[in-house]
Amino acid sequence: MAYNGSIELISGLKPKNNGDFPLVNAPDVQVDEDGTRLPAKLAKITEVQSVDALPANPDPNVLYLIREEE
Repeated sequence: MAYNGSIELISGLKPKNNGDFPLVNAPDVQVDEDGTRLPAKLAKITEVQSVDALPANPDPNVLYLIREEE
């Protein structure tokens, strides 16, 4: 099956049980053309301490987790 982009969920969907169930299961979400699933992509997050620590030209294929200092 070919990767066709993102999924749009219904705007304003609100569960009756305070959000105790997922709208989608992470392993079911494909994030690229190679068939990579969301848990595998999240496992490769690159952490930086602040926005200033991001590379000058960030790789668009890399997820960055910015740990802002308070």
